[in-house]
Amino acid sequence: MNPAPDALGRLIFEVLRTAAALDERGAELVAPLGLTPARWQVLSTLEFLESPETVSGLARRLSLTRQSVQRVVNDLEAAGLVEMRDNPSDRRARLATPTTSGRKLAQDADALRRPWTVELAQGLNDEQLRIAVECLAKLRNRLDGARQMPPEGFQPFRDKLGET
Repeated sequence: MNPAPDALGRLIFEVLRTAAALDERGAELVAPLGLTPARWQVLSTLEFLESPETVSGLARRLSLTRQSVQRVVNDLEAAGLVEMRDNPSDRRARLATPTTSGRKLAQDADALRRPWTVELAQGLNDEQLRIAVECLAKLRNRLDGARQMPPEGFQPFRDKLGET
């Protein structure tokens, strides 16, 4: 019997619990700045990127739905933290970029995050963290690929009728 599925099940459970704890603690961390975890995530991603990004592109980067990212971007734009620019590649898909105020707020949030992550990293070494990142990235890539691939044995209805 392969123990990997059971071990993966335990990892998934731990990841979900950790994500919830990170979200809760992250909310407490950036609340004094007037940020929610969702706004922090989107704003920090935009600050990190070297060029403006579409809402769909942000959603793909964050593994979130386009609709949820759109709501957050709209909120950030209304608060003057993000501006939407015309996209020379696609008139319908505008580009989001942080304003000067948005960049400053993202930097303030990062200044709060750094000591927190230093504290969280105590007792962990670079190799352990590298392996954890690699493992989680592989799982995410498989999940993303599974979302795009039809289930094994799936055939469209018209194929069953003999049409091609």
